[in-house]
Amino acid sequence: FARQIVKEAERLGARVDEVLKAANRPELGMPEEVDIDAMVAEIGERWKPLFEQHGASLHLELAPVGKVRTQRSLLRDALYNLLDNALKYRREDKPGKVIFRVSADRRMVTFDIEDNGLGVPAHMRKAIFERFRRVEGPGRGLSGGHGLGLYFVAEAARLLGGKVECREGTDGGARFLLRIPRRG
Repeated sequence: FARQIVKEAERLGARVDEVLKAANRPELGMPEEVDIDAMVAEIGERWKPLFEQHGASLHLELAPVGKVRTQRSLLRDALYNLLDNALKYRREDKPGKVIFRVSADRRMVTFDIEDNGLGVPAHMRKAIFERFRRVEGPGRGLSGGHGLGLYFVAEAARLLGGKVECREGTDGGARFLLRIPRRG
């Protein structure tokens, strides 16, 4: 019983943090030179073990990007939200697989997170970026959430001068493309 109480307290604490974060709209701090390659490698090191603990895998496909003038913590938090969703909304009938791609051209850096999870129906792919909007349905109730994570990602993208979109991913999963200006 004690383990269950601790688990529920942690879950509730995470939800309170999520609501507070959404209530305080993200703010753009001072832009700085961010080594995107190093930041994504650190994210991979942090998240790969979490995926493995849940019987899922995280694969990084990184084209060299170099330094970009942006707001590090806002970008990192947006990417964390996308990875967290990929982990939360995996399917139970097969191993979860997430591919995290990073690429860039002269103008934009693209962060592409694609999973083979539950996916997002086509009619909801824009609405999920609104506050308190979630895809409801079988198998989604256990993952929790209040529809604030993707709202945060959309606000962060906007503040960073970019955009985020949702597409169909591998085998019915979801694919999120977060694009920010290179500026660097």
